[in-house]
Amino acid sequence: MKLREAICALRQMRNAPIEDTLLYLWLSELDGRVQTEIMLFDVLDVVGYTTEQYDETLMVLPPHDAMYLDWLLYRAAEYCGEYDRARYHMEAFDKKYNRHAAWYMNQYRPAARKRRETQRWTTMEWTD
Repeated sequence: MKLREAICALRQMRNAPIEDTLLYLWLSELDGRVQTEIMLFDVLDVVGYTTEQYDETLMVLPPHDAMYLDWLLYRAAEYCGEYDRARYHMEAFDKKYNRHAAWYMNQYRPAARKRRETQRWTTMEWTD
């Protein structure tokens, strides 16, 4: 899913006056979570989005990318003070996020990769 597709889908489902910059911030926030919590990237390696990246592909690909819409619907409802609706979308998002996390961790084993990288750095000899 591309940034523009996620934003257009939200606009079709909700008629809320939310600026694009805020939507980009929310999507960057979610992809930051994906990168640090699931992929185990270092915080300094996290990639975010700006309004110029309208055609950028989001981090999570199909079939798990439906979580982006639930995330945006959750954040939009919260922003508009619709807390019951926000809770509903947060629960839907959590299920999809956790399903993606379990799939990714089983498929790519990021913790094992991170452990190997750490071991490699701790066993290197430094010379001046």
